[in-house]
Amino acid sequence: MNELTVPQGLNEVDALIYLARIGDKVENLTREGLWKVSQDKLWEGRFSSWAEFVESAEGLNKSQGWASKHIAIHEFYTLEGGLLPEQLEGAATESLYMARALPGSPEEKVAMARSLSRRELKETKNEHENHVHSGETYSVHRCCGMRVE
Repeated sequence: MNELTVPQGLNEVDALIYLARIGDKVENLTREGLWKVSQDKLWEGRFSSWAEFVESAEGLNKSQGWASKHIAIHEFYTLEGGLLPEQLEGAATESLYMARALPGSPEEKVAMARSLSRRELKETKNEHENHVHSGETYSVHRCCGMRVE
C-alpha cells in the first residue's frame, strides 16, 4: 500500500485542506468499492459473512451502519441519480445520507448536504413531511449517551 505524504512547503492549514480533499476522493472510492464487494459477494472465501468482513479487525474494522450508509449513498446518488462520484466531493457522508430524504433532484440534495447543518437538514425533512412534534422529551446520560426514561 502506498504511503500518503503531504506536499512539502504547505502550512498546517493548507496541509489539512489537502488531506480533507484526498479524504473526499477516498470516500467516493470506498463507497463504490463497498457496493461492488457487497453485490458480487467478493468477501466470500476470506470471511464467513459480510458482517465479519465489515466489522472484524482483519476486515474493515467498521460498523455495519457505516457500510450501509456508504452503500446507500452510492446507490442513491451515483447508480440511481446518475451523478459522478466527483460531484459528491465536499459533502459529508452523514449529510449526504440525510439529504436523500429531502425534496429535489439529486444535484439539489447534494447542494443541501454541502450547505446545510445537520439540524437544518432534519428541519427541512420535517417541514417536507409536515412533521409535528409530539412534545415528548427524554434525557440522555452525558457519560454514555444512553437514554433515560
